[in-house]
Amino acid sequence: MNVLNLAGLAMVIALSGCTAFRTYSELHRGRVALLGGMPATATSHFERVTALDENLKYSPLQEGAWTYLGRAHYDAKRYPEARKALERALAINGDDSFAKLYLGLTLARQGNHETGRKQTLLGLQSLHEWLDHIAYSTPAGIYWDVTGQIRRDLQAAEAEVNAAAPNLDKLFPRLEMLGTVIEQEIELAGRDESRETNRRAGGSD
Repeated sequence: MNVLNLAGLAMVIALSGCTAFRTYSELHRGRVALLGGMPATATSHFERVTALDENLKYSPLQEGAWTYLGRAHYDAKRYPEARKALERALAINGDDSFAKLYLGLTLARQGNHETGRKQTLLGLQSLHEWLDHIAYSTPAGIYWDVTGQIRRDLQAAEAEVNAAAPNLDKLFPRLEMLGTVIEQEIELAGRDESRETNRRAGGSD
């Protein structure tokens, strides 16, 4: 390999690293805005994330870039845009539990109650299965949903959605809050895992 090729390879590696940094920086800012109740700000960040890497998957729950964009549109009550983004998310990754949940909520918000109810139920069941898998089958599981409360809440929500006939109007606030709680758990579990890693390495928080 000649000097020019080596220089070109070095440039590609540098640009790849730069792109990854930008992608996760935008994702972080978007998540902060989303959890902070600023969906319009979150939308701008997540749009940039999808442009940089639409196949991105975040956390062991595999939440995708398009899912975050869909959730931001949903919180901003832009349901047609939310549906489009969430359908795109599931086309990229059919195992994205958050995409299933929020697509169901979006469809129900648009008046497609029965299909929305069924899709919401799939999302809840999928999130429950993922949390069980993380807790019992991965090294990081000891940091996730330690008390089991989230999984109990998911189970209760599954029963209520399954029994709904078929309008979810009374359940929207609870289901949306449950989505937020699980999103927050990503941060809490990651923080606890980092603290334990630092403790074992003799470092500080």
